[in-house]
Amino acid sequence: MKLNAQTRELLRNNILIQYEASGRVGCPLPTIYLGVRIAGFKLDDEDIAEEVSYLLDKGLLAGVEKTLSPENVRYRITAEGRDY
Repeated sequence: MKLNAQTRELLRNNILIQYEASGRVGCPLPTIYLGVRIAGFKLDDEDIAEEVSYLLDKGLLAGVEKTLSPENVRYRITAEGRDY
């Protein structure tokens, strides 16, 4: 799906809000995929993962170190993401 600038900003805000709500624990990508779709965005997993990657590159999200099941990647919002 091709997103215009306004829709892309709404999507990124939605993702950041979900991660802010998850707190320090963060949440896995499948949870974000579901939340984005519930919000009305009709995107596939790859499109959403691409936006999460963008937010990681910008320093608004960070990976969460996990001891148990490290293969199940989790992310959390950073201070910069909260300030945004």
